[in-house]
Amino acid sequence: MKRLLPAHALILFFVSAGLHNSLSAQDRSYYTIGIQNIAPANITFTNNSDLEVKVILYNSTDGVMKIGFTSFNIKPNGSHKYKNGVYNVKVFKPQLFDKHLYTRKNVSGDLKMSGTENKFSAVRISSRKNTEFKNNTGEAIKICLYKRGDPLKTIPVACYDLKDNTSTATYSGDMSSFFVSVFHPSLVDRLLLTQLCPDQSVVTVYKLNR
Repeated sequence: MKRLLPAHALILFFVSAGLHNSLSAQDRSYYTIGIQNIAPANITFTNNSDLEVKVILYNSTDGVMKIGFTSFNIKPNGSHKYKNGVYNVKVFKPQLFDKHLYTRKNVSGDLKMSGTENKFSAVRISSRKNTEFKNNTGEAIKICLYKRGDPLKTIPVACYDLKDNTSTATYSGDMSSFFVSVFHPSLVDRLLLTQLCPDQSVVTVYKLNR
């Protein structure tokens, strides 16, 4: 076995001590996400048309919309409230064989319906809140959003660079929830954490000491 000279031993001691201190410094802090839900409690469906309508709601993940999970009828100039979420919507004229009038996907805000049996429309009016991202780490971070159906997080829906504690970003898409990955930006971004977050919320990234 080769014997270490005193000088070599001294160098090894300082390298080991420095590595230990670096690891300890990393161990004393960690990153976390705080979530504040700002979504309205309900979505309001308003019927401004001249006919009674039947509204069927489907899960936003149900692209073919074969089986609705709830339905309700709305008289002319009437309205109906349903708990907030992201839904695919079909509108019918109720009769022996319901007549399809309109389809709209990814409804996440109040929906106003109008028109006639032959020319019917439905417009989402603003009541949804945009998701807001805040940086409270005291350092530059990068935030990327991924669809919930993309567990490997291969294709980001959006990415934002938040340089300091005054930096914010907003997302206005229509997803009930999504993965939020936080990175330390560099030549090769370093992943700090990933968390599933709800739409229409304030998402704040913190750096905490243990």
